[in-house]
Amino acid sequence: MKKEDAAAVLRRELKARHLQSAYLFYGEEEYLKRHYIREIVRLFESRFGAPDVMTLGEDFSRDAFEDAVETLPMGAAGRVIVLQGVEIALLQKADAVAVMELLEHLPQEVVVILSYDDAYLTGDFERKKKREARLRELSKHCYTVEFPIQSHASLMNWAGRRLAAAGVTADEEALDYLLSRCDNKMTALAGELEKLAVLCGGKGGGRVTRADVQSVAMPALAADIYEIVSCMTQRDYAGALRRLDACRKNRENPVAVTAALGTAFCELLFSKAAADAGKTDVEAVLSDFKIRPSKRYFIRQYLRAAGGMDREYVQMAVRVLAEVDALQKSSAADPWLLLEQGMERIHTWKS
Repeated sequence: MKKEDAAAVLRRELKARHLQSAYLFYGEEEYLKRHYIREIVRLFESRFGAPDVMTLGEDFSRDAFEDAVETLPMGAAGRVIVLQGVEIALLQKADAVAVMELLEHLPQEVVVILSYDDAYLTGDFERKKKREARLRELSKHCYTVEFPIQSHASLMNWAGRRLAAAGVTADEEALDYLLSRCDNKMTALAGELEKLAVLCGGKGGGRVTRADVQSVAMPALAADIYEIVSCMTQRDYAGALRRLDACRKNRENPVAVTAALGTAFCELLFSKAAADAGKTDVEAVLSDFKIRPSKRYFIRQYLRAAGGMDREYVQMAVRVLAEVDALQKSSAADPWLLLEQGMERIHTWKS
């Protein structure tokens, strides 16, 4: 089964009223995990009656799990148990074996959902490798669904449908920009779409523009980084500092901001190289340079600006940010100050 098909298969299974005893949910899209947990609860209720729904996370133990499975509250038709980020394999061996044995032989009136958040498979290579191995082992005992970031096309359609349901329309550029500001995450998108529907539903025409998105939508770090790069390439140093200050106020990690800026300038350099070679197709650039599809909007803008871009300037910016990154990790100096000094060097550079 292709990973991107897993959620669609689950949707069909639930529509056909098929309920599994144990599920494993993981991946970057938190919105869909929460949605399908609600759908499982709804199906359980329609088949058996209202269940008790409980979550075990940091308070998980073998005893707590056994009690949740074997002792149902008065009046409940059953129980849906969500295990949030629980690492069964890291329990004492006897406890882990007992929990897995119970998971294999759940009573009919109990459904267990193991859910791991979007940060679970992030971090260094060794940690990710170990966690992937634990997920593979769990998947032998559970109905497993990965929820990756959804495709650009499906998110555009989803966002358009939600706005249309509120009597509002939006052009493709406005929706594309909205996706970029939300880093293609459905949870952020849902909240911003509600705000835009209220804002634009009250004005003539009920149409969302790019300006509306910019005035309402809170940007993800990726959008702030794009705006900083845009300001720097236009020699708007004051605007870049304002965006940087917004990152600081949002309590972003300064080392992560520096790394993201370095990546963004690299992507700008890739876009410049592609444009100089006559390649202006966004999808081809994303594929050729292994750039995340969620950055589609940014790459499109970089390609549009590439003609007037100085390649040496962009290369210099990449070098300076790499030096800042090294200093932040080895110096006791204020990392934000180091980044500002690096940005000033970029701004005052003369070819």
